[in-house]
Amino acid sequence: MCSSDLDAPYRACLDDVLKRDPWRRRLADVTTHPDPLRAGDYYDLLKPHATSVDIWETHYAHPLENLDAVVAWVSGAALVPYLSVLTEAEKQHFLADYRDSAADTYRPQPDGRVLFTMRRLFVTGQR
Repeated sequence: MCSSDLDAPYRACLDDVLKRDPWRRRLADVTTHPDPLRAGDYYDLLKPHATSVDIWETHYAHPLENLDAVVAWVSGAALVPYLSVLTEAEKQHFLADYRDSAADTYRPQPDGRVLFTMRRLFVTGQR
């Protein structure tokens, strides 16, 4: 079956940080949204209303300016539930820890940019 965003490198970096002190205890009660639906779920929802359903998945590699741009991207998505419960000082510490974790995963290309890969699922249907 297709991979999920839970398998994404940015998520592995987050999981690494969440295992560390003080985040393990401080963020233990944070609730996150579930992973998006799987391809089969979309198919099951759409097929009763369509004569055909096409579904495909791809992974886009976004060239970002640097590692800080990766942290900024993830801060506006996967990190939101965690950042929302932290003080300003804690946010800075948490983001620094995330950046440290991500540094090994998101190494610069020869031109200095960093490739940030995101999963995309496409679904079309016809009545």
